[in-house]
Amino acid sequence: MKLTEFYSLRNDFTIIGLTGRLGSGCSQIAGSLKDEKFIKSQTPKIIDSKSSLEDLKHKISFDFLAYDGNWVPFQVINYKNILLLHLLFECIKGERIEDWIFDITDTLTQNGKSINPQTKNRFDKKEDSNFIDNEFTSFLRSNQDYLMGFRAKFNFEKSLSENLQNKSMVYQLYFEGVFIKFCDDFYQVLNSYNMIKRTRFTHDIALYLRANGTVKKKELNLELKHINTIANTINRIVKAWRKETKKPTRFVIDSLKNSLEIMYFKEKFSAFYMVASNKTEADRLQSIKDANRKYGHNDPEDNIALTFLDDEEFKTNDFKAGKFYSPDIEHCIQKCDYHIFIEGEIKETEKKYVSFEDQLIKLVALIKKPGLVTPSINEHFMQVAYNSKSNSGCISRQVGAVVTDEQYSIKAIGWNDVPENQVPCGLRDLGHLINGENSFMFSKFEKSGSNYDDGVSFKLKAEKEYQNANVIHLDGRICNFCFRDFHNAFEGEKNQVHTRSLHAEENAMMQITKFGGVGIKGGKLFTTASPCELCSKKAYQLGIKEIFYIDPYPGIATTHTLKNGTDEELNPELIMFQGAVGRGFNKLYEPFISQKDEIAILTGLKPKAKIQDKLKTLTKNPSLQEKIAKNFEGKSASEQQELFDKYLNSILEK
Repeated sequence: MKLTEFYSLRNDFTIIGLTGRLGSGCSQIAGSLKDEKFIKSQTPKIIDSKSSLEDLKHKISFDFLAYDGNWVPFQVINYKNILLLHLLFECIKGERIEDWIFDITDTLTQNGKSINPQTKNRFDKKEDSNFIDNEFTSFLRSNQDYLMGFRAKFNFEKSLSENLQNKSMVYQLYFEGVFIKFCDDFYQVLNSYNMIKRTRFTHDIALYLRANGTVKKKELNLELKHINTIANTINRIVKAWRKETKKPTRFVIDSLKNSLEIMYFKEKFSAFYMVASNKTEADRLQSIKDANRKYGHNDPEDNIALTFLDDEEFKTNDFKAGKFYSPDIEHCIQKCDYHIFIEGEIKETEKKYVSFEDQLIKLVALIKKPGLVTPSINEHFMQVAYNSKSNSGCISRQVGAVVTDEQYSIKAIGWNDVPENQVPCGLRDLGHLINGENSFMFSKFEKSGSNYDDGVSFKLKAEKEYQNANVIHLDGRICNFCFRDFHNAFEGEKNQVHTRSLHAEENAMMQITKFGGVGIKGGKLFTTASPCELCSKKAYQLGIKEIFYIDPYPGIATTHTLKNGTDEELNPELIMFQGAVGRGFNKLYEPFISQKDEIAILTGLKPKAKIQDKLKTLTKNPSLQEKIAKNFEGKSASEQQELFDKYLNSILEK
């Protein structure tokens, strides 16, 4: 009996979203996923008595995908190609090629050369006039026929979203025509001239589309009306493929940098998996240099400009200020279901990381067949840390941590939260402090503490902030507040000491002491965020040898605290996590039915006792066994079982 329909939803529809910092390897993952020969190009592991269980799991995953028909390549949707689709739709509405060239170049240079040194790397009409008037214009003119054909597909009295409801047209445009080649050539021309300006250009129009629904520069709108403009276009392309081909839908999106777009796909598709691509900082920066050098650019300032833009897209300052149209790669990584780490060189003698190819093989095998293998030991403990962070009452960021000994025996679990017998920030209402309600929740300092330099108390300052806030927008929620942020603002400082919460790693390590200390020298720390300087010092002092983390924590803990030992071999090793976590952990490792039952159904492999052996349980008399056995002759297996049950019941009744 085949169970094809059992897994049809997984096999017929899967979307993988990629995210990661600039140079982290997203395109490398996308390239492997779309490669028809990816599995055939891999060398299967040789398993012997010295192989680890993880080697065996990867061999099982490989053999499964290598079986005929199990590896199905993915279609790649390149995010910047979707941006170009929007740009072309808005810029070729005119009748003449001259109008198109003017509108496209006007959009390309709409920001001009900024006086801000941080964002001056943009296309400018004057500074880049030679390139625009020659190479770029020549490229557009050479593609006049394609642009005319592109234009003919659209009704410009309707919006792009309305046009994309025509699934047949979308399929012809995106999959049957030369749109992808045009995109590749378009970006090749821009990259060859200046990759930094090209990168800034796509960064800018993505902002405008998410903020205002257009590639044209306008004052950025803080409302969320257009936040899913690009995501909706991607969804239309996926739908067009499904309707027109009737083939399995397998797409990889390269790459997503806005966490609200990720939530859009997670809410819309249950078979959506978000994957983070990571490298060491040195390897990532080298990848940026190599990409720049590929187009003949070797200026160190170009690399600095790219890394600055990368920092801008990674950090979440704009996002925290309500500018949700901005990239927030840090949040994107936190929302990922699976983490792939691409190491420059795998060290066979002291192997800390699984190869990039093995990670990808395991992911795809588990998507296709959940529960095919069990989690790695590192995945298991990181999932415990991940689940524990939900207990955190911190309103800024939730972090979970697990401490084990050298043999992976859990000694403590912790999350960032206030000390015992205090009320977490997530349960405290600023309005209650102002109005004198639930006073037990607040400290003496908050209620009637010493005045600041201007003679005003914390409570009075907080009351002024509260009165100026639009608390009516909370729609019934309590108004939580972060004491550290308020106190630092009132003092004009930025001091982490004033936080009410213990850090997750700190909390876990203190639990060991609180309930009877046990040695953890040589042990391991699993944390959903890499430890800060203070927690790193504690881990170092306790003899923690390996620290596994998902999300880098800002600061100098790695380069200063953890690498400061006189004997380098005693320094704790910081290891970026590889594998599934969170929702993805359960989706990938929870089988639809038990493997034993599934194998029995598929193969009929279910050992059955012979009737002669069963009769021995009824009587020890051989002659009586032989006499009873004659009654079973000529009967089917089910009839034999029914007759045996009757004999057994009669004996039990007696």
